[in-house]
Amino acid sequence: MIKYNEFRNLSEQQLVDCAQDYDNHGCSGGLPSHAFEYIMHAGGLTTEDSYPYKAVDQQCAFNNGMESVTVVGGAVNITVGDEEEMLHAVFQHGPVSIAY
Repeated sequence: MIKYNEFRNLSEQQLVDCAQDYDNHGCSGGLPSHAFEYIMHAGGLTTEDSYPYKAVDQQCAFNNGMESVTVVGGAVNITVGDEEEMLHAVFQHGPVSIAY
């Protein structure tokens, strides 16, 4: 929202269908950091309108012609429980995704 000054509902289904090479497992789960790496290498994550959620694993249907939002720089891992490192990550890189 900050970059584009508008809300863009992004496609979860693209991650479900297309991110297996990044150690994600469709509906069986994955890691946010690996999803960000996929998004960076794929050239972006498209919108929900372009690639709607189906709640099942499907063949990847993403193509470079679809509107997409990019992730510059990929992912940064921080030490478990290190709040100072987390603050630094937010300051340096923007939003933080947490998995446990």
